[in-house]
Amino acid sequence: MSEPWPPAAPPARAQHGVAIRVIVVGVVVVLVGGYAALAYLSRDRWLGGAPTEDRTSVASTAFAPDGSTPSPDELDRARQVLADRGGALGDADVALDGTTLTVSVGGADESELKAIGRAGRLELRPVIHSIPTQAGTAAPPQQAPGAGPPQVVADEKSLRQSDDPNIQVLALQFQASRCGRADPLVGNDDPTLPLVTCSQDGAVVYLLSPSVINGDEVARATAGFDESYGEHVVDVEFTSAGAGTWGDFTAKHVGTQVAFTLDTAVVSAPEIREAIPGGRTQITGRFTESDAHGLASVLGHGTLPVTLVFDSADTAPGPPAAASTPVRVALAASGLLLALVVLGTVVYLVVAGRRRPAVSTERGAQ
Repeated sequence: MSEPWPPAAPPARAQHGVAIRVIVVGVVVVLVGGYAALAYLSRDRWLGGAPTEDRTSVASTAFAPDGSTPSPDELDRARQVLADRGGALGDADVALDGTTLTVSVGGADESELKAIGRAGRLELRPVIHSIPTQAGTAAPPQQAPGAGPPQVVADEKSLRQSDDPNIQVLALQFQASRCGRADPLVGNDDPTLPLVTCSQDGAVVYLLSPSVINGDEVARATAGFDESYGEHVVDVEFTSAGAGTWGDFTAKHVGTQVAFTLDTAVVSAPEIREAIPGGRTQITGRFTESDAHGLASVLGHGTLPVTLVFDSADTAPGPPAAASTPVRVALAASGLLLALVVLGTVVYLVVAGRRRPAVSTERGAQ
């Protein structure tokens, strides 16, 4: 007697059963591996204790627009505005101690927090004329601690907000020599009158017409990156009333400049190239990413009712993260479900193995 050649192949049904068991085991291995990887990668969420983002804090002293001590109501409104602006940057906290407001935001930098401390009074004013500043004076304007004596404000208005063309020429020449100084008109300029003021970088002095749109007509503002120009920008969307005003104005003033002024400083003065319907526009100004985010945060959350003067800044590690109960529950539920799948797979393999048809071992006769 000799063995048949070639050996008899296992029945097709047996081969099919083996393939199914291999696939089932493979799927379970993948599920277990995925669950283990998920648990490992999310360990900071369900274990807690990992440090959160560094928190930057900026402390500033608040003054009323005329330089006096703000009222409790003004301070409270200022705290809320700062909380809204800071919330656009991250997890924000605002503390009020006397007249000192301290803004703390996780993941933000000092320049962004200083930016949201601006009064944030936006005006869109047509440009009448502009001249460069005098050599050596093109320093960025400093933020004023308050307007100072009422007479100072009155004198500035009579010079820089005059309707007289002769005085306007003198004001342009005079302002060109002091763009690096604090501006007493911050929060005190009259939007219904012309204005002589500096650009934000202190390089240009502008004579501007009365305002055509103000910050109250801004519905929202967002920071972004314009790929076509390769720079950071701020996109502004006006309210329905502001959209109508802006559309009519741009249609009638194609080829002229309009200045976006923030707290009397000209942030940008682009030329109107075409009518802009729809209530959307874009502010450019060679912004850094943090500058754009700071400006969008300011424009999108209202005007600050006080003037803030920077005191100090500090950056510290964030507090340890607390364990997340929802993540723990989800992970436990997923683990229980996976355990049931593994148990079911083991039972299936055991039962399938017992039911496997026997392969005949009888030898055939030669």
